[in-house]
Amino acid sequence: MNRMIKPFAALTIVFFLLLALCSCGVGQDPGEVKETEAAPTASSVPQNTEAAPTAPPAPLHSDADFNNSLDMYASLAETDDAFVWCPGSGSGLLRYFDKAAWEAGDPEPYGVLCGRPECSHTGTSCDAMIEDVGRSLTLMDGRLYWVRLSLGTEYRYAVYSAKPDLSDKKLETYLKFGYEVQPQKMCFHRGAVYVVSVVNKVGKDAVPYHSHQLISCDLKTGEPTVLLDYETVNALPEFNLRFLGTKVYYTEGLYVQGCDFSVYCYDTADGTLEVLLSHCHTIDTAAYVWIDDDGTVYVGDYGLTATVFRISDGELVPVTEFEQYYRTHPFEKAAVGVQKIDGEMYGWFKSYGGETLFKGILPTETIEGGLDGLSAYWVCGDGEYIIIQYYFSVEKGYYLVRYDLRDGEITETLMGHV
Repeated sequence: MNRMIKPFAALTIVFFLLLALCSCGVGQDPGEVKETEAAPTASSVPQNTEAAPTAPPAPLHSDADFNNSLDMYASLAETDDAFVWCPGSGSGLLRYFDKAAWEAGDPEPYGVLCGRPECSHTGTSCDAMIEDVGRSLTLMDGRLYWVRLSLGTEYRYAVYSAKPDLSDKKLETYLKFGYEVQPQKMCFHRGAVYVVSVVNKVGKDAVPYHSHQLISCDLKTGEPTVLLDYETVNALPEFNLRFLGTKVYYTEGLYVQGCDFSVYCYDTADGTLEVLLSHCHTIDTAAYVWIDDDGTVYVGDYGLTATVFRISDGELVPVTEFEQYYRTHPFEKAAVGVQKIDGEMYGWFKSYGGETLFKGILPTETIEGGLDGLSAYWVCGDGEYIIIQYYFSVEKGYYLVRYDLRDGEITETLMGHV
C-alpha cells in the first residue's frame, strides 16, 4: 500500500548514508608507476601510529554527525519518525518506513514517498524520484542531503537537499572538482561531503596502477581539500568511512595476495593524520568497521575463521571468533555474523566478551517465493537490532528487513519491498 508519509516531528540530527561502488571511471592518464607505494598524503606519513601534519583542517559548519549505525554502502537515512531509503544505485524512488505505524501494528507501515494519489509511482514523473550518486543520502540539520550528477554545468556533481518528505528540494552547492576525481563513495558529516576516489591509470610498460584519494568538500563553497593521496599497484579496494566528532576514519583493504589492510584517522580540528594500522596481512577481508565512543576501532573479517578484531598499538588483536564464512559486522552493542548456509539465512549475535546472544536461522517469512538467488546485500544496526537489504539475482528485486533481538529470540519486520 503506497501512501504519503506522515509528517515528521522533531527530527534528530542523525544521519548516514550508506552501498555499492558508483561512477567507477577508468582514466587512461599516462605516467610512470612508482616502484614502491607513495606515502599516503601529499607530505610524508610515517608507517606507525604517530601523528603527522597534512592538509589544512577541514571546515565544520554543522554539528550533525554521520550515523555510524547505518551501513556506508546503503542509501538509507533515519529520522525520529521514519527510515527513508533508496534501493539499488543511481536513480530510484525514495521509500519510507513509518516507525509510529509499525509500533501501532499497521501491517504495511511502508510505501513510496509520494503524496499524489493519482501517481503510478513509476518513472521520473513520481515525486519520490531522486538520483543518489555514491549512496550519499543522509539526514543533516533536519534535511535530507544527497549528491547527484550535474549535467551541462562546469562541474560533474552537485549537492541537493530537501525536507524529509522530499518537499522544498533545492541545490546546495556544486562539488568543484573535475574528471581527475572518480567518486566511489560519498558521505556527509558535520557540514562537509567526504569523497573516496579511485582512478585507474596506465603507467610505464602498460602496467596498471591506481590513484587513491580521500577528499573533503565544503558544503558552503564546494571547494575540495585532499586529506589522503597515494598510488598503488594493488587492485580491488574495499574501503570504509566512519566518523567520530572531528575525526574521520578511513580503512582500505587491497586484494592481490591476501588482504593488504590499512587504517587512517584524519582529525579535521588540527589537520593531522594518524596511521592506526599499516599494510596488515593478518586479515582475510576487512569489509566492516565500527568506531567505539572512545575511538577504539573494531574490524569484522570473514574467511576460514571469521573474526572480529580491535586495533591496539598498530596491531590487530582478536576479540571474538565465528565459524568459517560468516560475514562479521561489529556494531555498538554486539558483533553479528550473517551467512547463507544450505539455503537458509543464519545470524549469530555475540557480545564483545564472547557470549552467544543468538545463533540460528533468521526468519524470512516476509520474503515471498523462497530464498533461491537471495543474498544479504548489506547489514547495519546496533547489535540489538539489525537491518538487512536482501537482493535477489532474479527479478524479485530488493527486500528491506529488520530483525530485533529480545530475550534470545529474533522477530522479523518487513520494512519495504521493491
